[in-house]
Amino acid sequence: MTVSNPIPDIDAVLQRALLDEHTDFLSVLDGQGRLVFANQGFTRLFGWELGGVQQHANLDLIHPDDHERIAAALTAIMATPGLRVTSEYRIRCKDGHYCDVESNGINLLHDPRVRGIVTTTRDISARRRAEAEARASHDSVDRQLSFARTLYRIAEAIASVDDRRAMLDAMVRIIGEGLGVDRCQILDVSRSRGTITGSCEWFDVRNPKAFSILGEYALALFPHTMAWFWETQKPLESHVLQPAAPLSQDGMVGFLHSLLGSFSIYTFPFHFREDGFYLLAVDTVAAHRAWREDELVFLRSAAMQIHLALQKQQILAERRQAEAQLQQSQKMEAIGRLAGGIAHDFNNLLTAIVGYADLLDLNLSDERLRRFVDGIHQVANRATATTHQLLAFSRQQVQKVQVFDLGMLMTEIQDLLRRLIGEHIELVCHLDRQSVRVAMDPVQFELALVNLAVNARDAMPAGGRLTISTALRTLSGDALPHLHLKAGSYALIQVADDGVGMAQEVIDHLFEPFFTTKELGKGTGLGLSSVYGIVRTAGGGIEVHSSLGTGSVFSIYLPQDFSPVAVAVDKGAELPASGGTETVLMVEDDDILRDLLSDALRSYGYQVLVARDGHDALAQSQIHERIDLVLSDVVMPQMDGPVLARALAGRHPHIKLLFMSGYTADAFADKPDLRQIPILAKPFAIEELVRAVRQAIDQGVTPPLTASDPQRS
Repeated sequence: MTVSNPIPDIDAVLQRALLDEHTDFLSVLDGQGRLVFANQGFTRLFGWELGGVQQHANLDLIHPDDHERIAAALTAIMATPGLRVTSEYRIRCKDGHYCDVESNGINLLHDPRVRGIVTTTRDISARRRAEAEARASHDSVDRQLSFARTLYRIAEAIASVDDRRAMLDAMVRIIGEGLGVDRCQILDVSRSRGTITGSCEWFDVRNPKAFSILGEYALALFPHTMAWFWETQKPLESHVLQPAAPLSQDGMVGFLHSLLGSFSIYTFPFHFREDGFYLLAVDTVAAHRAWREDELVFLRSAAMQIHLALQKQQILAERRQAEAQLQQSQKMEAIGRLAGGIAHDFNNLLTAIVGYADLLDLNLSDERLRRFVDGIHQVANRATATTHQLLAFSRQQVQKVQVFDLGMLMTEIQDLLRRLIGEHIELVCHLDRQSVRVAMDPVQFELALVNLAVNARDAMPAGGRLTISTALRTLSGDALPHLHLKAGSYALIQVADDGVGMAQEVIDHLFEPFFTTKELGKGTGLGLSSVYGIVRTAGGGIEVHSSLGTGSVFSIYLPQDFSPVAVAVDKGAELPASGGTETVLMVEDDDILRDLLSDALRSYGYQVLVARDGHDALAQSQIHERIDLVLSDVVMPQMDGPVLARALAGRHPHIKLLFMSGYTADAFADKPDLRQIPILAKPFAIEELVRAVRQAIDQGVTPPLTASDPQRS
């Protein structure tokens, strides 16, 4: 059986079907550039119907930016037989968007079987998107690595730079270079000062349009912007074509984008504190810049690093200050204990010196030798003043506390202060009209004020003005933390002079005993240290503000006391010393002083029993049935005066007590029932001793008895 050949029409239909189903756009152009053949790929890929494109090559569908290049390529291929050209360009689809295509064309006009230019065009938009995404991903990885390296540089700079300003300068340089901006700044926004201050700045010197904009600007220029930062604590982005709303409200868009030349600005607030915050600002001055998300993440990370570095510096500074204060406090405490111990021992010696001089004076018949005794008294008085200053510094002086009106006392001693400072210095007093009352030893307060006045006088050798003022202040618990004051109402006494002032290294040692800037022989170095001790003993605090050439201001804070003011006591002549026949048990651990005082009391008619310490005194009290008065030192080894007083309570409830001490009244701080026992402050004269003994026997108190006493339980 013979099979006939397929009819030609069937081959043409099959061929056409195959061409139309091809995924690419296939076409043939004639020598005039007219489209003589096109498959259905044109409609499928671009949406255009074939009937509308069969008469021309459709160059008007090509993207304007690609049109000239593709027209030139078409001209070249038409003019050169056998030339093969591959081009990539964008073609406009029927829905209006452009897609990326790749065309391969070959000139077969010389081939009699074709006589045309055959082109194959395929849509490569998906490939282009994939390539773009790959490039973006690669760029993102590169940027992330770059930002990570930059953050590491920031961490290295923070670790290696201690100075705050140097650290911030390094930060803006590293951030500006790492981000590739034209300018980078850190601005300090202070609400208390009402200013925006450029703390540091970096700008790209290679860019002629970049310039420094450091300066101080008033917050009033940006009221809405700064309020927005403070309330939201969010960054702000502003561009020339799209200004930030807060800046528009402030009317400062022109200032930032025109006068300062910023095309695009990004400002990040950080390190918020009680009175303000910092701003990290980056901007471009050459062209608009859209800030990518990874760039903003980098800026937030950099700002957080700076914030933590500033916090660390602040914590370290506070720790160093606290350590310095602790060391100073420990040093002052150690010096105070040493000074108090020396003064205690020296007071015993002075008491003996004064006592023997008194006895010598009583029994001296040669008037020519009496001047030597007077000399001993004068030297002893000077030594006594020195020990009082030592005890005042060490806060271990016997205090005669009473409530007094500060204004009244200041009024009384103004004439004394004027005589003290001299006519070449003007004294000005500004006293608060309200009643300012404090509870302390008024004599000690006068001593503190006199020492401050003398210090001010010495600071104004050519004359000047000394201003003393009083006021009331209410302090919170965290106010003036370096003074360690409790919350409450305080009397503020300020002593200000316009003298030569002091450097900080002098202020740091100002209240230390024996520290002085005066010439040898013109100061003991105990004046200001005694002021410090007096104020601290009264529960107050003292601070000084001064610098060279600006004078000094001493500020004393004393707790205000609302108790009634003590009634003034008549300061008439002392009653003459009178003796008696009663029995006195004297307890003193110093051998010389014990012998002296016992001899002195016997000379006034008293029967004297002596004891070296508390245990010896208890033994004496068991042997002798009648003891009218116990005269005891406060500080003694093994058993001190207060312990002895409690021990005597169960055995001799009617014995009167008199303490003597050159050391401290603080032994009774936690023993309120002992505070009524009189104390004779060392050093004292023989007549003072005799008067105190007589008064203690006639009007004194008996040993205290508390529920904790084992003798009565």
